[in-house]
Amino acid sequence: RPEPVGAAALVGSYDAREDFTPEGFHLDGSNFVFAPGVSLRGGNGTTICFRARPGTSRPHTILLAGRSGRSNFTATAWVEDQNLMRLRLTVGDRSYTSSLVLQEAVGNNVAVVVDEGRGLWSFYENGWLVDRAESMPGIPSFEGELTVGGAWPWWFPNQEQNFEGTLGGVKIFEQVLSPEEIARSCEGGAPHDKEGAEEGLAARDEPGGENSTCPGVAEHIAAVSPPPASGAEPKVAVRKAMPAATPQYLYPLTYNGTNAGTYGPSSPAEGRGNLTSSSFTRSGVHLDGKTEYLMIDGVALEGKNFTLGFHFSLDTDSRVHQNLFQMISECRDDPVNLYVQLKVHSEITGVDKDVLKVVLNQDAVQVEVDRLATRRPKGVVVLFEGERVRVYLSR
Repeated sequence: RPEPVGAAALVGSYDAREDFTPEGFHLDGSNFVFAPGVSLRGGNGTTICFRARPGTSRPHTILLAGRSGRSNFTATAWVEDQNLMRLRLTVGDRSYTSSLVLQEAVGNNVAVVVDEGRGLWSFYENGWLVDRAESMPGIPSFEGELTVGGAWPWWFPNQEQNFEGTLGGVKIFEQVLSPEEIARSCEGGAPHDKEGAEEGLAARDEPGGENSTCPGVAEHIAAVSPPPASGAEPKVAVRKAMPAATPQYLYPLTYNGTNAGTYGPSSPAEGRGNLTSSSFTRSGVHLDGKTEYLMIDGVALEGKNFTLGFHFSLDTDSRVHQNLFQMISECRDDPVNLYVQLKVHSEITGVDKDVLKVVLNQDAVQVEVDRLATRRPKGVVVLFEGERVRVYLSR
């Protein structure tokens, strides 16, 4: 019987009872996975997803490699400075070493999006956008061989080595996935969302208000706003009006992900990964830093002044980049990607300073703060007022 197209075979020795795990296949640095007859269509972009748990910091190890007569691409774990294992992508003769750090003995859910039309490479970890590279090439149509966790010695005769650790959940899409699709299709190797769940704002194609660039915003706000003071009846049933100081979206996260703001109970925060009711405590929701996070769909903002606030505390300061918050909009003419990230420089440089980074699309604001102690709550407020951005951190 003919083999399925792109069927994978193992090269090297392995233990079928121990090396195949729920996380993926365990590689010892000498074996790898080989898939001949792989065909990819070019022109629509490419998304590559996989789950990696490095065992050691071997320099320049191969995660995924594709070879054909026309084009080659490689994803490697690249060690250059401070012994940090960073994700590096090479397409043809162009390479980029991202700021995404693959941490040892930790499951890293990774997605790399190659947007050929925009010349953009985007690097995601556990559903969060970590880095981007502009003016980069796409992956052209591909007919050839694919290897996972290593390669034949003659493919990389210089520095690259076979991977040592666990690799799994390898997926290649012949298209550019949106952040929401990455969260559903690439995290932990399986979709997280419930059957029949809403697709969020990106699925709304009905026209908005006058001069609106984001379909459905006006309708959504009208539906979830408190009733007007004049006593006119709203179109749908909503919560009673609250004091003006109450946020539109308020998530205590002490019992569940309910929105207790003036726009509640719409847009609840739904858990992803292994979150259970026990993850919610009186201090907030506890996240494991691997697969767990909260997703909020159906959020609508009018695009005027904006304030974001939250409390957080760290379980560990050994992770270099820790993403705290991300908000992504796919409005037609004015897309938004806002995220707040903590960069724990103190573990790299030995200096008692960490960095709180706020990024809005391509613009970034960095605030140097005293080294953060573990399990000590900190409050963060990010205020957007016109062209001005202010960042506040509690003492």
